Amino acid sequence: MKKVLIITGCIQPNPNIPYLILKDSTVRLRQYINCIEFYILNSCFDIIIFGENSAYFYNDKILKEMAFSKRKEFEWLSFLGDQDMVLKRGKGYGEGEIIKYVLLNSKFKSDITCFFKVTGRLQVVNINHIIRKINFKKNYFNPDVNLIKFLPNKKPVIDTKFYFVQTSYYDVILKELYTNVDDSDDRQLESVFFEAINKNKNYDNFPIYPYILGECAGNGLIYKKEALGKKILFNVLSFFHIFKCNIIFRF
Repeated sequence: MKKVLIITGCIQPNPNIPYLILKDSTVRLRQYINCIEFYILNSCFDIIIFGENSAYFYNDKILKEMAFSKRKEFEWLSFLGDQDMVLKRGKGYGEGEIIKYVLLNSKFKSDITCFFKVTGRLQVVNINHIIRKINFKKNYFNPDVNLIKFLPNKKPVIDTKFYFVQTSYYDVILKELYTNVDDSDDRQLESVFFEAINKNKNYDNFPIYPYILGECAGNGLIYKKEALGKKILFNVLSFFHIFKCNIIFRF
């Protein structure tokens, strides 16, 4: 079984997309490249795929050579998503388009029986530890304890920045959910995922808490080293499999 990572991104977003703070394509590109290089150099993935939906051309020769030197496969997939719908519904719509496009068009699609997904520009610094601890036959989703701070009704939401899923599960349960996203109607991708996953219930939380570094382009949140007490608490909840998405945390 190949260990696969899908990194999502949008290098040149429509500047009018709501709830988008980081719009500079130069900065976004640099952060995406840093993210890709981090996983090439520091992770134990076999295949790393970067999918982005602004049809941005980039010569990925150096990244492919870097991956080859680390005995990894790397693929850069760029296409033009439905910009009108992303503008109307929000960036979660675009992310759903990207995953769907990758699973249909990647040259490695026959190897993608399950995959990790991470939002571009974010580095899961303990990724190898997580890979060693998970059961590759299961699905793993955590609650988004950071996004809850920005939601007025504090409803439970899935952390769509980082998860692990069986491709068959994604195809049946999650693949088309992005079409239900409407940020203006308080239906974020994170809440739409929660509704479907909590109803199906075929998931677990990650057995250890993911430590994430980077910047969220939507709300401007900077992910940095977290307080020791918070890390200990979340790791204990993760270890006992009670860091579930139907538990609301307000930190």
